[in-house]
Amino acid sequence: MDWSKYSLPYETQCRRKDKPPTDFRVAFLLTGLIREAGFVVEHDPDPKTNNRAHTEVISQDSPQQRIELAKIANRARRPG
Repeated sequence: MDWSKYSLPYETQCRRKDKPPTDFRVAFLLTGLIREAGFVVEHDPDPKTNNRAHTEVISQDSPQQRIELAKIANRARRPG
């Protein structure tokens, strides 16, 4: 499913009013690749913001895991 029709990356970055948009990144990830790497993925739509695509990646927050997620995001990059 193409979730990008619901929100553009910059719109997503601007939702938090207490921090500047540059503090956030929007990544296109394939959940299958994330799960294969040992992460837990939970689809959790947010009815308050009508964010149907909200997803949590559950893991310990470590530099190694951030690097692994960055690699996965690069592998899943959208064409074009």
